[in-house]
This record gives sequence, structure tokens and C-alpha cells, in this order.
Amino acid sequence: MAVSDALKPELKNRSDKFVKTKFKIGDDTITLTMKPSSISDLRAGLNAYINLIKASSEAVSSVPVNKDLSTHLAEKPLKV
Repeated sequence: MAVSDALKPELKNRSDKFVKTKFKIGDDTITLTMKPSSISDLRAGLNAYINLIKASSEAVSSVPVNKDLSTHLAEKPLKV
């Protein structure tokens, strides 16, 4: 799964200061288990990881598989 590969560097450097987090990456799934110290920490942690997964997914899907990367970089950037 390309998204999980994109997430691995971030997961190695994550902080468990407010929310203890465990990841299990399967063939086509990502399982996230969180143990927060408060509800607000849970919300913050979920928002952070959901946004990280979304950004990784968008980045991976924006790179064409059958195209020369240098051609892709010369194209106009996608509007977000």
C-alpha cells in the first residue's frame, strides 16, 4: 500500500506525549489504536493522523504511474 509507505517516516518520528498511538499496517488497511489522556487529546490526535493520512493519500495519488516524473513536475500544480 503506497500510502502506508508514505506514512512510515512520520510514524517513526511521532510523539506519544499526549496520545499513545499504535499502528498496524496491512496489505490494504491501516489500523490506528489510540490511548489518550483526555478527550481533547484524542480529538487532536485523530485530527493530526487523519490529516496526515489524507495528505499522504493525495500526494501518492497525484504522482502518475506511467509518466516520466520530470514531465509531471513541469505541469501546473493541483489546486487544493
